[in-house]
Amino acid sequence: LCAIDLLEPDGGTRRVAAAHVDAAKEAMVETVRTVHGFNSDAPHGVPAVIRTRRPTLVTSATEADLAAAARDPEQLTMFHKLGLKSWIIVPLIAREQILGAMTFVITESSRRYTARDVALAEAVANRAAVAIDNARLYREADAARILAETASSEARRAQREAEIFGNVTAAATTSLDLDTVLERVVNGAKELGGADVGRIALRDPATARMVFRYSVGSRLADRHPVEVDRGSGLGGHVWRTGTPYRSEDHRRDPHRHPGDEALLAQEGTIASLVVPVRLHDQVEGLIYLDKRSDRAFSDRDETLVGRFADHAAVAIDNARLLAAERRARGEAEAANRAKDEFLAVLSHELRTPLNAVYGWARMLRAGQVPAEATERGLEAIVRNANAQVQLIDDLLDISRVITGKMRLDVRPVDLRTVIEAALDSVRPAAVAKDIRVQTVLDPRAGPITGDPDRLQQVVWNLLMNAVKFTPRGGRIQVHLQRVNSHVEIVVSDTGLGMSADVLPFIFDRFRQGDSSSTRVHTGLGLGLALVKHFVELHGGDVTAQSPGEGKGATFIVTLPLTIAEISAGPAPREHPTATSLELLTLVTRLDGLRVLVVDDDRDALDLASAILSQAGAVVRTCSSASEALQAFPEWRPDVLVSDIEMPGEDGYALIRKIRALESERTGKTPAVALTAYGRVQDRMLALTAGFNMHVPKPVDPGELTTIIASLAARAPQPSGS
Repeated sequence: LCAIDLLEPDGGTRRVAAAHVDAAKEAMVETVRTVHGFNSDAPHGVPAVIRTRRPTLVTSATEADLAAAARDPEQLTMFHKLGLKSWIIVPLIAREQILGAMTFVITESSRRYTARDVALAEAVANRAAVAIDNARLYREADAARILAETASSEARRAQREAEIFGNVTAAATTSLDLDTVLERVVNGAKELGGADVGRIALRDPATARMVFRYSVGSRLADRHPVEVDRGSGLGGHVWRTGTPYRSEDHRRDPHRHPGDEALLAQEGTIASLVVPVRLHDQVEGLIYLDKRSDRAFSDRDETLVGRFADHAAVAIDNARLLAAERRARGEAEAANRAKDEFLAVLSHELRTPLNAVYGWARMLRAGQVPAEATERGLEAIVRNANAQVQLIDDLLDISRVITGKMRLDVRPVDLRTVIEAALDSVRPAAVAKDIRVQTVLDPRAGPITGDPDRLQQVVWNLLMNAVKFTPRGGRIQVHLQRVNSHVEIVVSDTGLGMSADVLPFIFDRFRQGDSSSTRVHTGLGLGLALVKHFVELHGGDVTAQSPGEGKGATFIVTLPLTIAEISAGPAPREHPTATSLELLTLVTRLDGLRVLVVDDDRDALDLASAILSQAGAVVRTCSSASEALQAFPEWRPDVLVSDIEMPGEDGYALIRKIRALESERTGKTPAVALTAYGRVQDRMLALTAGFNMHVPKPVDPGELTTIIASLAARAPQPSGS
């Protein structure tokens, strides 16, 4: 509701205009005025504003406010029907003369007037007073009505502006994506500024470039630059200074971007306004507004759009944070899925060989295996036990690589020897599948330096991968060649190949082309990851190629040549550990050697006792560290073999106490840590605690007897002697 009351010569007032968005309520306003009259001596409302020449603001009308404004109960009832919620009454003053008062009332909207609205109302009233004063002698009533309608239009405009601000404020508190927020911001700024074209650019946190993200109203959207030039242009100026800038004629502005004349002419741009979107004291974006008319942007436009940009900054920041949170949640969920898939595959890969070991062992123990099948069962047990050991070794290698603890025993390497050794290892598997293996090994491909064992592991993994994925009757080719300043090992096959979407991830840890429960090929997906890590540790590179599924694959390992000849030098220092599972060609006897074995696992004690007794040793077993400490001084063993993880006191505590009991006269008893902990740091802990040798489980029986014999200075004997 908007109404104008003019002061009459006799001191009374006369309502010359009233407008309401609802015609029925407009009629009710007139009824209130004509039927109930107007008390010019009232201490409130229009009479008080006219007397004091000061505005009145009622932000949220109470019952007391309505009662004070009403002359009688019937008028109060009419006020209730009108729904008076908030009002502003401002004096109409022209040439220092009081002409009357202008009233603004909210009856429909949930919005409430504030002190900021009073300033706007006074500005409107001042304009109205001047107009009334000029037109008073001519068409006073008609002029007042026109001004009332203008005031109503201004009120509607103010209401629309509030809605636009509300839209972007709501975007800051809702789960909207960034593109939707930017669309609201640009459209809102365009409407607030009365512009024809609106655009927004945002600073990319990764590159610090200011990139255009959304535009509306442009005729040549595809011709505009994709980013803001910080060094020139209106946007560059605002980016550098952090303050708004407006131009009455962009085409002739000194800050315009060089070479934009043709684009501005085709777009029809005349006036422009650029305001910064500031966040955390930094310009994070720029809002561009353009007009195709001569009507320039005003101070009010600049202030209004500037305030809007402040609200937009909060909404944009929240949308960015929400997008980052969604990305992080998606990555975490993907990591969890990958972890779950890996654990499922690991469980499968551990249980599969364990099933064969467990099944054959139970059948052999129960006497359910015919004599002719016994050897086959034993071979299955050894084969599957070796498969589990290989699996665990791969996991430990990956752990060493990830933690940066992988060490290379670097020396001059003959790659032909390395490749031939790997070929010898995989040839039985290839023969079993009737796969032809063709080799072309250039004797001039060298020299290189590296760890021969790790390089052999690289070639072995690539060959086993090729055998695994090549169908029966297929072909594998191995090439060793020198190319310029490097050496290439190329392994290609006629196997299953890979699709384009799998190739980028083929060297990722625990990544497989198919990790479902229906996959044809087993494995943890560690072999190629180890290949990549080992090759890179040698300063090389490995790539994978495939024309597609069913068309085979090619792996190319590139290794740098040795720049200068490196002397073999002294024999490399060997760490006191044992990992080889190769069958020994010498028979080691431990006749009469006293060995104390400590392990809390009964089966492990029985196995160690059986192995050592078979070799002729005198064995005593203890199931705890405390029991071993009691037996040690009484029995005085020649060699101690102890587990590490035991309840109560572990193997580290046991060896420390034994070393403390020993004197220089009695000397130190050789001690072996036989443990399932196989990491580099586990070996260092064992040696630091006082053990002479660290042997990871499982251990080959012949290897264990050889280790104990070496510690006791017993020389092995040739087999058959």
